[in-house]
Amino acid sequence: MLRYSVAKTVRVELLTGEIAPAGALNEFIDATYRLHYLQWTPLRPVNITMVIIVMPLLLLLAVTGIRMAFTGR
Repeated sequence: MLRYSVAKTVRVELLTGEIAPAGALNEFIDATYRLHYLQWTPLRPVNITMVIIVMPLLLLLAVTGIRMAFTGR
């Protein structure tokens, strides 16, 4: 494990050679990754349920936006 003075830690797995950086920016990147891939909770059934609820609402929002773009008000 390497620690840098800028609050960054890099772990190197000796058996596999895997390198894993850790720090405040990495936590933000991981959070946005989970949000992008709709992994809001660690529970898969809850995520699937939330996607089933959110996707129709998102599609409705897109359709109404397209409609407003072509028809004005």
